[in-house]
Amino acid sequence: MQGAVAPAVTIPAQLPGTFGSYWQRRGGMRPSATVGAEPIREAEIVVVGGGLAGLATALAIKDMRPSADVAVLEAETIGFGASGRNGGLVSPLAAPIWLLTARDRNEHAWALTHLHHAAAAFAHALPQRIPGADARPETLRLDAGGPLTGHGLEAVARRLDGLGIAHALGSAARRGAVSLDVPAHALDPYGLVLGLASEARARGIAIHEGVRVGSIEDAGAGARVVLAEAVPAATRTGARQPSGVVSARRVVVATNADTGAIALPRQPAAHVVWNYMLATDEMDDARLAALGRDGVFTVEINRAYVFWRRHGRRVVFGGIDRLRHKLGEFDVPADVRGRMDRLMRASFGEPALPAAMGWAGRYHATRTELPVLGPAPGLAATVLNVGYGGTGVALTQILAPVAAALALGIPCPDRDAARLHAAIEATRLPIAAGLAFGAGVAFAAAGTTLRRLAPPTRG
Repeated sequence: MQGAVAPAVTIPAQLPGTFGSYWQRRGGMRPSATVGAEPIREAEIVVVGGGLAGLATALAIKDMRPSADVAVLEAETIGFGASGRNGGLVSPLAAPIWLLTARDRNEHAWALTHLHHAAAAFAHALPQRIPGADARPETLRLDAGGPLTGHGLEAVARRLDGLGIAHALGSAARRGAVSLDVPAHALDPYGLVLGLASEARARGIAIHEGVRVGSIEDAGAGARVVLAEAVPAATRTGARQPSGVVSARRVVVATNADTGAIALPRQPAAHVVWNYMLATDEMDDARLAALGRDGVFTVEINRAYVFWRRHGRRVVFGGIDRLRHKLGEFDVPADVRGRMDRLMRASFGEPALPAAMGWAGRYHATRTELPVLGPAPGLAATVLNVGYGGTGVALTQILAPVAAALALGIPCPDRDAARLHAAIEATRLPIAAGLAFGAGVAFAAAGTTLRRLAPPTRG
């Protein structure tokens, strides 16, 4: 599938201490936020976090109550976190855990198919709604790293058959293993954030950048949002942000991996994972023709779980996760960079593609890879909307009506979103289903191995 070629963009050479992902730098993200002369002191609803989850929630609140006074508080700049640093996949399988249980639980089967169609509908509307998001149809290609993962993909294909989700099995590029293709969409995630922010401002939503929240407390029938005076991580000039208190009737925390920086009575059950990505130099026609796979978002299911896609004349490549990161906000450790170069050589052959820049980012993940969306424990007027893991581009938009309804204290008018939320709330780690799935895959792999080892029969 051939996508439109993105315009050429000059990306400055990355140096230690520089900032920004490929998407953020080509989109012109500022190195520091501009703090208004008159900081906010009061709003009906305060949304903490200016990424995909926060902006989508703010817009959904306006959809349900156009007169609502909504303010978004962002500690850095709009789209500074994972929303502006990911691969840009609008996942067609945004809740993979339900693949384990969909055969036995009708509600999970419904939820998977609903998410599949809702993600496609969202992405399909973006070219008209937010042209800067650069949304386009792409194929999600899962490449098995060997026979065992190949049998796993075959088992997933059988589950998709039962759900009526279009897919195709084929041969993976490496080691003759299996690949699984599913129709999907990809986009420029930072372009999407900027477009959502533009919509929000046009609808009267106040966006305050460079405003860091230190804690949230109950206050009568509402909440006190206590600002913390600090130097934002993106600021290189030493400028400080204001301190003070913002009064609100309701607060929505949509800070994902940065949630731990806010003092809450109890933190959500999610952990922070650091991920690392690269973007190559622009390549000439011959190199692009040899590379192929335009319009394909490839995920290689191996030990590193690498993923890559073409964007214009570049390749965006990622896939190393760590629980700890000791360098600057965007810096890639030397050992990680070396490993990523080796992974690229394994994916594309010698020599490795020339990488113009790399960046670090972190995301917020739960054990089920489903978000935490509901009342904040210990806070009567605060809603948590966090923990979106690696499929947040799709899930944050689809679940925004649920977060908005919780903030407004009303039943969610989107019945499908409410039903989806109920399925998420009821989902626990499916240990038995996971063991059964794994056992089936292992049995199939063992059978294949025995057939290969068995001597040929004589007729």
